[in-house]
Amino acid sequence: MLALLMFLLGPALAGSIDRLDWMAGSWVLDEEDTYVEESWSPPRQGNMVGSFRLLSDGQVVFYELMVIETQDDTVIMSLKHFDGGLTGWEKRKQAVRFRLVEASQGHASFQQEGEDQRLVYALEDDSLVITLAGEEGEIRFDLQRPALAPPEPTAGGFVGLRTSAAHVPDLPAARAFYSQLLGLEPYFDEPFYVGFDVNGSELGLVPPEPEGDEQPVSTAFWKVRDLDATWARALSAGAVPLAPIEDVGGGVRVGVLQDPFGHRLGLLEEGVATAPAADSPPQ
Repeated sequence: MLALLMFLLGPALAGSIDRLDWMAGSWVLDEEDTYVEESWSPPRQGNMVGSFRLLSDGQVVFYELMVIETQDDTVIMSLKHFDGGLTGWEKRKQAVRFRLVEASQGHASFQQEGEDQRLVYALEDDSLVITLAGEEGEIRFDLQRPALAPPEPTAGGFVGLRTSAAHVPDLPAARAFYSQLLGLEPYFDEPFYVGFDVNGSELGLVPPEPEGDEQPVSTAFWKVRDLDATWARALSAGAVPLAPIEDVGGGVRVGVLQDPFGHRLGLLEEGVATAPAADSPPQ
């Protein structure tokens, strides 16, 4: 009776595919000898495409290819199973079909057509929890976003542009301008520095240098793997030091050079372990 009721509720959820955008992306479970991966494309024109794979002890258990689309004003997930080598389980024109019966932000419930079996997706904290429940019991997978591999440094030790520091004559006015321009507030806001996190890159605003010093316009700080080695390489190539290498706290060391063409070049190294001072309390 419950399966019939959920089946009949399906048409009320027509047009709900866009509500499932939180499922998009790759999700993995990697523990001991089991590896599970499920990936979904973002909703586009009433359609999402997904894939699933389950590996155990280095062997393929099965694959799935999936699609979520609107059929006769009802949101349907259709899927096919495959062994290794893409040997299909279902016949050529057959697929396992689930009807979307409940959808909200972070939760979606599908009912298998003709079977008392539910497939539920739910966001719990940072996990995508997938539960398949039926008469024979319940199978649950807790998947996480895969960790991004750190970028590989160049042969010269450069990892990427870390911070663009703009030297401004009026720090409050510059703060107001860039807050409006970027559409966000600074994550760091002090009289000596204002920092904006722009999708992982930093725009820094710096007040004027002491009176009498040459006033720079901007400095690009490049993240490097080995600051001392890169600093020496820059000097040997013709750069001139403007500000010596120093530890600015938080495991960060920086130094500023001038290239042979008059541009300021900042070098930045992160994750540097420093020994506490003798009078510092133990950590």
